[in-house]
Amino acid sequence: MESAHALAAGELKDLAEQQVVDCSHNGGSQGCDGGFNQYAIEYIGNLGAAKQSDYKYTAKDGTCKDSSVSKDLPAGVVTGYSKVTKSNDGLRSAINTQPVSVTVKAGLSWQLYRKGVLSSQCGVLGRPNHAVTAVGYDADTFKIRNSWGASWGEAGHVRLSTADSNPFCLYKTAPFIPTLSESVTV
Repeated sequence: MESAHALAAGELKDLAEQQVVDCSHNGGSQGCDGGFNQYAIEYIGNLGAAKQSDYKYTAKDGTCKDSSVSKDLPAGVVTGYSKVTKSNDGLRSAINTQPVSVTVKAGLSWQLYRKGVLSSQCGVLGRPNHAVTAVGYDADTFKIRNSWGASWGEAGHVRLSTADSNPFCLYKTAPFIPTLSESVTV
């Protein structure tokens, strides 16, 4: 949503991921125990988003402080979401327009990642367990921005191999892009 807003309005906001972890429980989302990126998009659309500096990221479930923080992105700016085709070509096409909300299986190799290219470990029983943002690609990899800060991975990013047709479970659920109110312009 930060990136979509920056592309539409020319202003990059640093929004509070922790607000979504603590407060977005619609559609069965359960904070750090799992959730759905499309419902997080709906939540922000309906209630707005606080600044990161006003609602610090703790990387654990907390008590919702939604009503006690001002909104840097007001309700109604995000109007919904669109599904992205569940394929490498579909994701590349969407990334050409804007960064894309995706889910991945963030196992041990993901957690210990420092640099280089990770190959798929989705497997037959794999399922996504972490929401991230696809921000770029080249012929062999997708560049993914994680929420764990710049000290993780390659300045907060990981490169996933595209050799597998479903790298790190990227397509077990559909990737999404938020849609914004037509009144948000540069």
